[in-house]
Amino acid sequence: MRRRPRFLISFVAAALLLVGETGFCENPKVNLLEQKKGELISLYEMLNAKRIQAENIRKQLESHMEELAGEIASETKNRGIKTYKQASKVPRIEFNLRLLQRLYLYTAGLSGKIAYLENAENELAYWHMLTDDDLKIFQTMSDMDINKLLAEVSGVLETHRPESGAKLIDIRDSVARAPEEIWKDVLEFGKSH
Repeated sequence: MRRRPRFLISFVAAALLLVGETGFCENPKVNLLEQKKGELISLYEMLNAKRIQAENIRKQLESHMEELAGEIASETKNRGIKTYKQASKVPRIEFNLRLLQRLYLYTAGLSGKIAYLENAENELAYWHMLTDDDLKIFQTMSDMDINKLLAEVSGVLETHRPESGAKLIDIRDSVARAPEEIWKDVLEFGKSH
């Protein structure tokens, strides 16, 4: 009978060591950190997909801008147009300039959004790695350290989460370039192509 309690104690001790080494943890804070780590990954993937979408759209718009600039430059050359005033009287040129004006707004907005998303992705990746590393050594962390990390990760998630559902661009508050400025750029484009 005396051997049975020692066997049970040894078995329980081995089981506790095994549970500690395999990551099965009853500490709710560690489980919450695991959950936050998953949220960081999920948000990173959403923002990454959004950034890639924005980059693809920007490339398409830039390509269209080059086509329009080429058309305007060609039309200007073919008609012998020397001034913006003359160019603005040709409907095709005027409409293309207006379209370019809007496309400049879109591409500028997309460039700003892409820069923001890249920074957000980098920040989320950093916090993911930090959380992952801290989870590996959670036994050495105090509750205060874990609480601080949880608060920081939650703050980062709350900062960037709204962006996952936001529009790619919003040009309502943007200031459009003057068509005459765009026309001058198009003339320079025509000289280089």
